[in-house]
Amino acid sequence: MTLDSWQQWEGRVLGGRYVLCQHLGGSDYTAVFVTEFGGARAVAKLISAEAPDSAAQLARWEAACNVAHPHLLRVYDTGRWHADDERDMFFAVTEFADENLGEVLADRPLTLAEAREMLAPTLAALEYLHERNLVHGFLKPSNVRAVGPQLKLAVDSVRRAGTRLTRVEQEDSRAVPEVFNAGLSWRNDIWALGLLLVESLTRQKPKIEKTGGVAQIPADMLEPFKSIAQACLQRDPAKRCSIAEVRRMLERPVESTKPQGEVVPIRVESNPKLEPQPERVVVPATAKASVGPESTTVDAETHLYEGEPPKDRNRRLVLLAVSILLAVIAVVALFRLGRPRPSEMKSQPEVVAPITKPADVQPSAPTTSGTQVKSASGAVMREVMPEVSRVAQNSIHGVVKVRVQVNVDEGDKVTLAGLSAHGPSRYFARQALEAARQWTFSAPVVNGKPVASRWMVEFDFRRSGVKTESKLMQPKG
Repeated sequence: MTLDSWQQWEGRVLGGRYVLCQHLGGSDYTAVFVTEFGGARAVAKLISAEAPDSAAQLARWEAACNVAHPHLLRVYDTGRWHADDERDMFFAVTEFADENLGEVLADRPLTLAEAREMLAPTLAALEYLHERNLVHGFLKPSNVRAVGPQLKLAVDSVRRAGTRLTRVEQEDSRAVPEVFNAGLSWRNDIWALGLLLVESLTRQKPKIEKTGGVAQIPADMLEPFKSIAQACLQRDPAKRCSIAEVRRMLERPVESTKPQGEVVPIRVESNPKLEPQPERVVVPATAKASVGPESTTVDAETHLYEGEPPKDRNRRLVLLAVSILLAVIAVVALFRLGRPRPSEMKSQPEVVAPITKPADVQPSAPTTSGTQVKSASGAVMREVMPEVSRVAQNSIHGVVKVRVQVNVDEGDKVTLAGLSAHGPSRYFARQALEAARQWTFSAPVVNGKPVASRWMVEFDFRRSGVKTESKLMQPKG
């Protein structure tokens, strides 16, 4: 089925119990919809019974119904459904997640602090599964979800240890090398954890040679994350680290500097170093000089390593101090040379630009909010309210705030819109962004001419409805 065909399913009742609301995506054989379970937002996942491995997917959903952990998404219900004059469908109703790690990595890599925060609940969830002879089976960024402030793993791929990959799964580039000859085990999840960590910090998956056992890990990846990735990506499953060993390495402090270098091949099979290595001692020496109305900062840093002779260390410190002193003298000299002498300073008449009030602008289109919002140097001429489904609106507790910054041309059209703060929900952020793009404005007037401007529009989503507030930040010119 095509995307348009799936969208026509919105409003149908799945299994006589779940209304299919907003269509979120899918493929020819699968679809995902927003629905409601127990008065809260949920997700309905459908897969055609004709799809390859559809029976295996239903079995995994049914097994996941018995999995309960704070960092694993809940599966509320599963079943088989025959829609009107349509092919049979298998379905699962699961917990709703606001976003996933794959969406974050599309914009930027994780910070070091975020990587630590991501690993802790991931390790806890994997440990829970392994203790019950289960494996996650498909750990990747899109399966790391955010439910409010909590991080949770999707459970669509959870299965018993010893289960073999399906034919479709074997074609995935993330498939761990040994599973083609043996069933899944907890060591396969450790391999996937190494891939996930590297991708989260670099936005690139390390290249794995299927025959040589070489993992290309970025040379500038900081410790302890580099050691964790190397220990996870061992070609020999028996040499991969355990969850307990990952936790011990994670307790080590993060390096304060990045070693320089390109991506180099690392033969993980011959590098099973799991014990903490002697750490480099870094001693920064920084000098700052602030002169005049504008501050100029001169920074110098030296790295002292264990075993450096005291004589060489002292010589280096002396040279550093002399360099800093010369730099400060140069800054002061440049500042004095650039400042005009008293004899050269002439009194200049103060020029004050006249304040021009913006002319009243008649709206080119009727407003949808009823009242024209005026400002001292511009006005909102037309507001468009976000379209929010009933299920999503009923799920709001308190207020969901979304701020959108819009750039407006000299006329009345929005040329660019972007999220300044998207709040806890990607859904409400998307709806607000789409609405803000349709707003129109009257241009501020500077020196008698209309100029482009920048506005901040805030949307407050409540169960009772949506309220808006707009503010002119500044004319762009």
